[in-house]
Amino acid sequence: MPPVSSGTIPSPLTGDRDRVSSPSIRAPYSMWPQYNQGLRAVISGLTTDDLATKAIGHASRPESEQWPIWATVGHVACQRVFWLCDFLGEPGAETTPFTNASFDCPGDDDLDNALDASALESAMDSTFAIVEQCLDRWNLEMLTEEVRREDFGAGWVHTRGSVLQRVFSHDVYHCGELPDPGSCRIASDRPLGLIRADLPHGTCGAILRFPTCPAPHPVP
Repeated sequence: MPPVSSGTIPSPLTGDRDRVSSPSIRAPYSMWPQYNQGLRAVISGLTTDDLATKAIGHASRPESEQWPIWATVGHVACQRVFWLCDFLGEPGAETTPFTNASFDCPGDDDLDNALDASALESAMDSTFAIVEQCLDRWNLEMLTEEVRREDFGAGWVHTRGSVLQRVFSHDVYHCGELPDPGSCRIASDRPLGLIRADLPHGTCGAILRFPTCPAPHPVP
């Protein structure tokens, strides 16, 4: 299939009968919904103070560049909208808190307006609904479609498949930066001891080979 012309995107809601009748791509991404639920479950157990703690994955960055947990999770949800809706043209951005994902994402653009656990859970749900519609409607042929967005700048050329893989790996990468409240104590006065989220059939941390939780110790 030839590349899409500059500044345009293929409609995600149109296609011939063969496309409609072809199997969806959900099977290769069958664990993604469970990973999303696992990440959501971690967030639901965190307090406002927990969410204000810096995510472990950012520890190597200068203090001024480290993000709190709420910003990391908000960034995960917002980037789903950016890549799938803003870049690829999938519908649904208006159903999420991120109607301007290209310029206003937690962490990337906003570190002032903190999101609580309820807001983050809602963001995870509404943005994953967009992922779900892609998994159900796209087929293998669509993954090779090349999208050129020169209106975004030079070099913005990606296939649908590479974008979906980017969003999936981005989800998994950042869930590895978050604490599991069932395995480690969390306190705002010390670094988080865990950078994994427990998920079915393993953990994000295990997938990414992150360190495990140290032995617990009393918090002063």
